[in-house]
Amino acid sequence: EVLKHAILLGWCYAESMLDVRCLMSGGKVPIMKTPGTWQLSLEDLYRIADVLEGGTHGKQEGYGYTMYLRLLLNLQWVSEQKKRGLDLAELNIRKGSGLSSFRADHCIVAARAKTQWEIPQVLGRISSLFLPVHGGGTQISVRGGFAYDWK
Repeated sequence: EVLKHAILLGWCYAESMLDVRCLMSGGKVPIMKTPGTWQLSLEDLYRIADVLEGGTHGKQEGYGYTMYLRLLLNLQWVSEQKKRGLDLAELNIRKGSGLSSFRADHCIVAARAKTQWEIPQVLGRISSLFLPVHGGGTQISVRGGFAYDWK
């Protein structure tokens, strides 16, 4: 029983190496394997080095490399995806001249602002000439902000 599982484990590992080679060369690999989609027979398992050097025949059924990356990315939480995206942005910024020590987590992650405007009444002043109305202006106050949440 132990030997059987060791052979199956080695066979699956060798098949996955062939699948990765196929994906990296632009081929497609199905998510669910059937007897017809396996590339490596049990008889060829003992000469896996020769099979790997011989290359893989790219099949046109299944998903390509970019689709597998999308599937793996969508298995993560959205907060984790944001962190990884920020890590990639940080990595690209560090490639710039003199920016090798840039750290995104040392940057400002939140900001608040309050603005206030006073709009004078232009037409209201005409009525104050004839009537005892003292009109001031209209005041508008806006508060806002943004923050990047690491949670």
